[in-house]
Amino acid sequence: MDATKTFIKVYNITQEQAEDFAFDHDVTCSDLLTELVPNLDQWGDIGWVELEDYEYNIHQNTMHITLETKWDAPLRWIQQASFDTPYFENKLITMVTIQKDETHASGAALMDGEILQNKTIAL
Repeated sequence: MDATKTFIKVYNITQEQAEDFAFDHDVTCSDLLTELVPNLDQWGDIGWVELEDYEYNIHQNTMHITLETKWDAPLRWIQQASFDTPYFENKLITMVTIQKDETHASGAALMDGEILQNKTIAL
């Protein structure tokens, strides 16, 4: 594993909302990250982050975003995105991060900028 991987899932996104989101934001490159949270001071302690994948699952009405970071989970970034992004308003967001060295994994659940759950387990 070359980087810390983070898998983000946003629930209850309609197909229309997903299409509008993809129209409003560049979902093909890492510019999406700065579009959602333009103030870098609100990104937390992550040194760099890249968008690896974006997709919408029409059958489950979920948006999936996969990120790569150097070490840390982008918890502050997703917390701010969940608060500032109109498409994420009143939506449950879960995030699972597998540490680069595979020593531990962490999981978080958020809604409207509030961290509902944040756990770390050793692997």
